[in-house]
Amino acid sequence: MSPSTTPRGTCCALVTWPTWSRTTSPSCQKFPEASVQDVTRGIEDALNVLRPGLSGVRIDTQVYQAQSYVDAAVRDLGITALISLGLLILVVGLLLYSWRLAVITMMSVLVSVIAAAYVLYLRGTGFDLMLLGGLAMALSVVIGDAVTDLAEVRRRLYEQRAAGESLSVGSVIGDVMTGVRGPLLYGTLIALLAPLPLIFLDGVGGAFAQPAVLSYALSLAASTIVALAVVPALASLVLRGDTSAPRTSPVLRLAARVFDGTVARWARRPRWAYASVAALIAIGLAVVPQLNTRAPLPPPQDRNVLVHWEGLPGTSLEEMDRITGMASQDLRKLAGVQDVGAHVGRALNSDEPVDVNTADMWVSLTGSADYARTLAAVQSVVRGFPGLKATIDNYDQNRVDAVSADAKSGGDLTVRVEGTDLDTMNSTAQRVALQIASVPGVVQPRVVAQPEKPTLQVETDLIAAQKYGLVPGDVRRAASTYFAGTLVGNLYQDQRIFDVVVWGAPQTRRTPQDLTNLVIDTPSGGQVKLGDVASVKIVPFPEELKHFGTSRYVDVDARVSGRDINSVISDVQSRVRSMPMPTEYHAEVLSDLSTSQDQDRTMLLLAAGAAVVVLLLFQAAFGSWRLAALTFGLLPPVLVGGVVGNLIAGGDLSLSAMLGLFLVLGLSARTTVLLIAGYLRAEEQAEAGSTADRVALVLRVTRDRLGSILLTAAATFAVFVPISFAGSRPGTEVLNPMAAVVLGGVFTSTLLSLTVLPTLYVRISSAVSLTGRASRRGGRGAAERTLTSHGVGGA
Repeated sequence: MSPSTTPRGTCCALVTWPTWSRTTSPSCQKFPEASVQDVTRGIEDALNVLRPGLSGVRIDTQVYQAQSYVDAAVRDLGITALISLGLLILVVGLLLYSWRLAVITMMSVLVSVIAAAYVLYLRGTGFDLMLLGGLAMALSVVIGDAVTDLAEVRRRLYEQRAAGESLSVGSVIGDVMTGVRGPLLYGTLIALLAPLPLIFLDGVGGAFAQPAVLSYALSLAASTIVALAVVPALASLVLRGDTSAPRTSPVLRLAARVFDGTVARWARRPRWAYASVAALIAIGLAVVPQLNTRAPLPPPQDRNVLVHWEGLPGTSLEEMDRITGMASQDLRKLAGVQDVGAHVGRALNSDEPVDVNTADMWVSLTGSADYARTLAAVQSVVRGFPGLKATIDNYDQNRVDAVSADAKSGGDLTVRVEGTDLDTMNSTAQRVALQIASVPGVVQPRVVAQPEKPTLQVETDLIAAQKYGLVPGDVRRAASTYFAGTLVGNLYQDQRIFDVVVWGAPQTRRTPQDLTNLVIDTPSGGQVKLGDVASVKIVPFPEELKHFGTSRYVDVDARVSGRDINSVISDVQSRVRSMPMPTEYHAEVLSDLSTSQDQDRTMLLLAAGAAVVVLLLFQAAFGSWRLAALTFGLLPPVLVGGVVGNLIAGGDLSLSAMLGLFLVLGLSARTTVLLIAGYLRAEEQAEAGSTADRVALVLRVTRDRLGSILLTAAATFAVFVPISFAGSRPGTEVLNPMAAVVLGGVFTSTLLSLTVLPTLYVRISSAVSLTGRASRRGGRGAAERTLTSHGVGGA
């Protein structure tokens, strides 16, 4: 029995008899909504039931299992998550310097994540790496919510008790929540709005972006609810008996001394702030062109490597068996290779349009092997077989590439001629190529040649067959039986069922001439040679009969240069419509470039709309277009750190890296809103007039917010540093680019918030009349008055 293949997927079982020639590789594919674990367990159970009746047969189900990658990903993610959790607890404890606040913070984080995950579970959403990436994105926001509220609550409680006031804990908490939640509402809306355009992506990018954005949005919603309900309740219980004075962490005391010694001097010299922003923008402009924007996701680090072989059309099954056998032996000798399995050709019910000149090899790598080095060694072995085209990836990447390829046509512009007869379609396609060649902007139109293979053709001589009482069907059935075999029945023996096939002996079908000497029974009881009633010859025939919908097709590809793609498409459509077409044949104009440009335009419009809404939210939060322009203008420099981090991590601006940029943008917006809200409130209370007074006031507010800003940044580092150090391992390969972007972006955002923002605020606010601004804010409603009713304190 020769190796064969059925649709691949969850489990591939290698069934072997004593020799290689008695080996087959059946494989199974699950439905999209089915559980990998359940399907794998079910297949294993079914094979265990069959084993007692398969004496002398060895079944190896470890050649390929999707479950092995899932297990490795869960293990690596679990270890990374535990390290991140430990670092997070350590950071929260060291910076808050209060076990009460640390307990409330960790409880709020836990409740927010569980609430978001439970909502996803109720919706029937499967948990995948992109969904976990969305949850990881929201952790920083969740921690920032808890810290911002708790530090101010504890400080207010201590101040009122020290002053002898008798306000209840609940009233103090409610008072603080009202003051803090107003500014944070704007920041949360901006953080939520930033990544929303990604859900409108088409194709593979949209399929991966939607669960990440959904989980991120649900986590933000859960965080807001927890901050409004759970955190006040926990604070009321835990802080009720706390009469001790708030203690400052030694780390924060050191940070405060550094702040006083540096930022206080810089705030009076605005030139350095402008220079810093200009330098960051210059760095960003230099780095962005070096990024690869065509990588939707990092390749999965699956230890089961798929090697797809493709020989020349017409390569025999025996030759592919020989080549894969030699390659398997060479691959097994490599260090780091655990096992090799192969299947050649195509099974009867396979969903893949391949022939016996193709083969797939599953190369299982050991868990301790260096992935990149072992993969390079596999590539070296594969390149040692000239005359064959080989591609190396893994099953998941293969499926993603296949889906992406199915959605694409060939060139910038494609005219697809659909019909039934191949020769007619080819001649029509040639006429189409000549017709559109004169269209301005169309470059090098060509008919896409379909690979052909030598095929045996039996063509009945109708006149000769009629002399013997034969019809073409009789002739074709006889030739097919001799050459390919015909199932005629079944044989039951030893409680097993065997197919009975009538097939010509090998010596009768070695050459086309042998087939012409085969005899066919006639209706009259006589016999006649096949060559007397039909011609037998080898002719070229397409290797794959391609269909678009239900019609066969031939493509005419062309490049577009010098003109707008949509104008070229319009002219080509006019030319094609004016051409006479054979009956039941028609042509359709397609363009991936036009589709891509349309999607790019749509995304740009959505991004521009989101940017306008963000600017309006800033204006609504501050009541000043100058301040809104300041905060909006600082967002691009904030992202430079993330872009540099992405370049250091490899330079692939994948979907996960883009999500990291949006997280940085959201965190920066929240911090900026809280700081400027504090500046506005302090100015109104102090009625600062001179620039010196305003500088001192802004520095004081920034110093008060120093603790919560640094704690949010440190907590973000605690979550993402282990992911970054984990590298490209199963489960962390998707989150690793996000981690690099977030670490660089949060570093830049924190520096700009604590140094550049106060300086530029003083510069801009000096040109604004405080009286005029106060009058404009006077009638905007309760949501705006929250900015002035209470302070936004810090740790």
